[in-house]
Amino acid sequence: MDDFDDMSDTSDLGDMDDAIALGNHRNPIFIENVALLAVECIKYYLKWNNFRWLPPINPAELHRYAQYEYFTPEIGKALVHHCMTSEILVLVAMTEFNVEEWLRLTVEEARVYVDEHFHDILFVLPPIDEDQFRHLYLWAFACYLCLRAVKSNRRIFVSHVLSRLINVAYSSVDISEHYYFLNVKATFYNHIHEVLHDLSDDEGHRTNRDGVDDGVVRFRD
Repeated sequence: MDDFDDMSDTSDLGDMDDAIALGNHRNPIFIENVALLAVECIKYYLKWNNFRWLPPINPAELHRYAQYEYFTPEIGKALVHHCMTSEILVLVAMTEFNVEEWLRLTVEEARVYVDEHFHDILFVLPPIDEDQFRHLYLWAFACYLCLRAVKSNRRIFVSHVLSRLINVAYSSVDISEHYYFLNVKATFYNHIHEVLHDLSDDEGHRTNRDGVDDGVVRFRD
């Protein structure tokens, strides 16, 4: 339970309504909530990169048992940001997780590899006083691996990553407050980078290869 630092600093909250909402999230979380968040993060990430993905877990079933839905568009936008990807690549280079090697393994070897090395990312996360967005990196790391797997025609590897993400996240933090604050941190991350890069709200969701918004969402199988 010590892999993540406390996220309960209410200075990040914008107003009293947020503080009141937080009061509803100081409870143990069900694993279905974590699973639903993981599914939605990966689904958003792959969709943003124009790939379809059918989750091995039915989101409708997870919704039946989940107390809250913690995924938000703000979390999705933070995960797909190119700066987030750059930060993840730096962290991955500090671990023993070799993405290229993983993609060349057989299905069973790849599953074992993820089981043994996925959690390595936790040991290289920067301290909270140095990087307040450290809590988003685990999710971004998982999404990045899923994208690489899909691009390499290793779609079954996505299920391995999803399973390990749920396990690692839930075993590290099972308090709902942590997951509520992911949205707070993601919103702040997006605000900072919109100012830094003067990004549009679109973030590339509906942009063709020429950079022109033609109103068409494209998918690759």
